[in-house]
Amino acid sequence: MCIPSIAAFVSVCLASPVLAAQVVYVDHAATGANDGTSWSNAYTSLRVALDAAAAGEELWVASGTYLPGPSAQMSDSFVLKSGVALYGGFAGGETSLAQRDWIAHPTILSGDVGQDDFYGSPWWNGWNIGTSNSAQVVTASFVDATAILDGFVVRDGSTGPSGTPAGSWEMYAGGLMCKNASPTIERCTFEYNLAAFGSGSAIYVLDGSPTLRDCVFQHNWVHLGSGAVHVAGVSQPVIEDCVFYDNFATTGSGGQEAQGAGLTLGWNLPPITVLRCTFDSNSAQQFYSGGGVEQARGGGLSSFSDGLVVRECVFRRNKANAGGALYVWGESTIVDSLFVENDVYSCVVGGTTVSGYGSAIGATNYWNHPMRVVGCTLVKNRVVTGEAGAVYGGGTYDIAVYDSILWGNTAPPPASTRQANYKGNVAIEHCCVEGLFAPDPNDPPPQQADVPGCIETNPQFASYATLDLRLTAGSPCIDAGSNALLPGTAELDLDGHQRVWQGASSFTVDMGAYEFGSPPPPACPAIVIQPLSKSVGAGTTASLDVLATGAAPNYQWRRANVALADDGHFSGTHTATLTVHGLTAADAGGYDCVVSNACGSITSNVATLTVVAPPLGTVFCSGDGSVVSCPCGNDKDPGMGCENSSGEGAALRATGSASLGADDAVLTTTDMPSNKSVLVFVGTNQTGAGYGIAFGDGLLCTVPIHRFTPGSTGASGAFSLSSPVAKASGKLHAGTTYHFQAWFRDPNGPCGSTYNTSNALSITYAP
Repeated sequence: MCIPSIAAFVSVCLASPVLAAQVVYVDHAATGANDGTSWSNAYTSLRVALDAAAAGEELWVASGTYLPGPSAQMSDSFVLKSGVALYGGFAGGETSLAQRDWIAHPTILSGDVGQDDFYGSPWWNGWNIGTSNSAQVVTASFVDATAILDGFVVRDGSTGPSGTPAGSWEMYAGGLMCKNASPTIERCTFEYNLAAFGSGSAIYVLDGSPTLRDCVFQHNWVHLGSGAVHVAGVSQPVIEDCVFYDNFATTGSGGQEAQGAGLTLGWNLPPITVLRCTFDSNSAQQFYSGGGVEQARGGGLSSFSDGLVVRECVFRRNKANAGGALYVWGESTIVDSLFVENDVYSCVVGGTTVSGYGSAIGATNYWNHPMRVVGCTLVKNRVVTGEAGAVYGGGTYDIAVYDSILWGNTAPPPASTRQANYKGNVAIEHCCVEGLFAPDPNDPPPQQADVPGCIETNPQFASYATLDLRLTAGSPCIDAGSNALLPGTAELDLDGHQRVWQGASSFTVDMGAYEFGSPPPPACPAIVIQPLSKSVGAGTTASLDVLATGAAPNYQWRRANVALADDGHFSGTHTATLTVHGLTAADAGGYDCVVSNACGSITSNVATLTVVAPPLGTVFCSGDGSVVSCPCGNDKDPGMGCENSSGEGAALRATGSASLGADDAVLTTTDMPSNKSVLVFVGTNQTGAGYGIAFGDGLLCTVPIHRFTPGSTGASGAFSLSSPVAKASGKLHAGTTYHFQAWFRDPNGPCGSTYNTSNALSITYAP
């Protein structure tokens, strides 16, 4: 709907193709009406606001701590809804999402409903839960991607109270329980959440496909279970640009316990890609040392399913009993990733010491499902106690390592340097492996034909000491890989640069996770200035502008989601400025611009173009002093009357038509002092040769032949004469030009008289 103000021209409005979301405000410190209509009147309870929210609403939540319910019960939870978006990170007072800062203004969803938790040292074994905690701080059930949680800290979710049986759902998912749901979770931090005798201390996903993007999972603990994030059932989440830091998982007696302290992917899942994630300082280890315990595997990530792709990820300082960084049981591809300073330790199972193995990557599979490690760098990983192998293939598992660097990995004697780098069912091609061909009486070195394209020459890292593992000029690893061994997903290196780049001699991939000399890809487009909605007169020209950054952006303007083309009426449809010529009512509506380049595309906000009818009549006799000065030098701007006590000059305008038969002209005067008497009069002649003569504090521009019914300027200082003007006067005829002017009381005017006038307006009436 288009509702013009009293002083606006009549508008021709069409509905925008994109409806703006209704914003509901939440601020625990608000003191107003508590109805969510503004920051000052914000809800103080997020739970109340969320329970009342309807599809199409956005909840903007100010920084502070919010509890999931008033009852301090384990069952208290924030329940997500389809179509409802929750955005945190506001200071309060913002007018757009772009203004929020979720780092500077943390919005915390806390499960500490008893508000008496405290942490000892270490945090995971010194957490005193106090009286009560929510079992799951946030719940998503049967919701789709339009259920959004963005910019929050989710913390202090715990297990059920003492006596809750193992396997109960209350023992899973301290942060977010996601069952049969696919919400969008972005820019959130999950910390200090607990699952015990269950899994998924931060998030448990069952039969759902949520989006987890740009999130941090840190300081979460799963006791006798697996994964800060645990994925099970028929689930296929999006996991991108996330950080898994300092999560802890402990193993007990049998089963899949302590498999992946950071991320665990369960059995028989659809293919899943983990993209651009960091796994740092996560630990999977034993809690009990007695009989019947299970080995803890995959300090950072553990996967039991086929189809895993790990791309452009970093694994650093993780530890476990097997697969210090990563452990897999199914077919998988690890590409363009970095493994540094991960550790494995031996453990005791049933009174027997079981050796640690796979300081970076461990794998066991009895179904002959292969694993490929391509374009990776594995450096300074340690087998502290146990068998050798930064990469270890157990059982009948076949691991193929291509285009990679294995250097500086260690294992205790009697392991050789080569065995510290890889052991078991591992095949290598086009790799740089320290000590690859060194003699070893216990393990004869491979023949060159058995390891095609492999070398053992120092890779010449930029700084081995500080772990800057990019290659330097002259490295033997430059152009030493094999393009044929690259998977189709290996388009970028770990820096996000082009993967295959001409080095010293050819367009051949380098060994390791970084491509030497490769430029960054084209910068993705980003819109820094959005097109603005505007009102423009019919018959004129309108321009809409967008400003974008990024390499060689392309532009495509659209109206109502339909692409436009240059045709004389539209021009600049493929530039940053769209121009619409000869505006008509049909041009009104919503316009946006798709900006794209080789990196991707982004769509601007929708700008609404409103086409307004041309103004009615001709303004004359302005009190601007151009010919005739106002009575006491109180000249104002062109098109207005002389200055009055409001500091403005009164402006008379008309809308509608000059048709005597339609008689639909509306005369509106604005910028007068408030709550004063006003009347409009009409005449047939112009005084002072059209420039007026002194009259009170203003100018008299025409001699009245009729005075219309007086009114009041009201609080806004405006008056509209909307009754049929011709009929009201009884003196207007077709083919004649009439001159209208407004007179109003103004006791405090600058010249000392008690009244003033507007400019005048001429209208020539037609039948």
